[in-house]
Amino acid sequence: MKLHDLRPAEGSRKERTRVGRGIAAGKGKTAGRGTKGQKARTGHGSLPAWFEGGQTPIHIRVPKLRGFKNKFRIDFEIVNMGGSPIWPIPAFLDMPEVEGAPKSAKPAPITVTPDILAAPV
Repeated sequence: MKLHDLRPAEGSRKERTRVGRGIAAGKGKTAGRGTKGQKARTGHGSLPAWFEGGQTPIHIRVPKLRGFKNKFRIDFEIVNMGGSPIWPIPAFLDMPEVEGAPKSAKPAPITVTPDILAAPV
């Protein structure tokens, strides 16, 4: 094999489309630009991505610094466990022994509810 035998892999290179070379070429006459309009004209085809044809752009139509109301917002309540009467939890949740109950029976634990957590110390 010699240098003049080297060729790129089949299908790896594609010739560029030559536009404006007659009807038979497939991209003649308007050369793929459609008919009329700003982007069909010479020298006016490159427009910024945010250009909206002269109508008021979206970044001007949208109100500035007004924010919006999130209807999916979840409000959380802060609970400081350091000053809570249920700290440490296991000591608080164990019920005091009931007189007459067998010693082997474990007391029922208290169910912690949001009211218990929000109660003032």
